[in-house]
Amino acid sequence: MKSLAAKYHATVIVKGGLDFVSDGSRVVIDRAGSPYMTKGGDGDLLAGVAGALMARGHSPFDAARVAAYIVGRAGEMASKKFGEGTLASDTLGLIPSIIREG
Repeated sequence: MKSLAAKYHATVIVKGGLDFVSDGSRVVIDRAGSPYMTKGGDGDLLAGVAGALMARGHSPFDAARVAAYIVGRAGEMASKKFGEGTLASDTLGLIPSIIREG
């Protein structure tokens, strides 16, 4: 993943049980999230939050690592409430509360 980011001069997020974020020189591991976040739409949330952070002036690396945390924490909260039936829309609804926590 680190070599992929370096090769393409890009920031890469690899989502899984742990999320790995790299810009080719740095790597951050984000532990926020839930196993129930394996449904369609969760990656879209991540991309949307990262894009919004970049639009506000954050670097791609910082936007990616913060987005992974925000979406992961919102997913944890949604999973506690909805369990295995958690949808990306449930996570989306909790993102503002995670941002306010920050």
